[in-house]
Amino acid sequence: ERQLVHRLENPHMENPVVVKAHLLFNQMDKQPVLAIEVDGTGFHEAGSKQAERDMKKNSILEKCAVPLLRLRTDGSGEKEKIRNALKKE
Repeated sequence: ERQLVHRLENPHMENPVVVKAHLLFNQMDKQPVLAIEVDGTGFHEAGSKQAERDMKKNSILEKCAVPLLRLRTDGSGEKEKIRNALKKE
């Protein structure tokens, strides 16, 4: 799927420090089924570097057909949110 990623996004994908989503895989075929990102409570202001990184990450995962679940550090019910996201797949 890496060939699907635009060359401007590729350095973002290759840098493990930048992409901080947890990726869950299917045990049988080893294909990714869900990406989970834990976002801090701070707002990602439009136009900020963090907002730009989030947009690139969203684009990469979308092009690879991997759903992304965003959880907040101050949220609750994470276990149920993850279960529900996995049921959709």
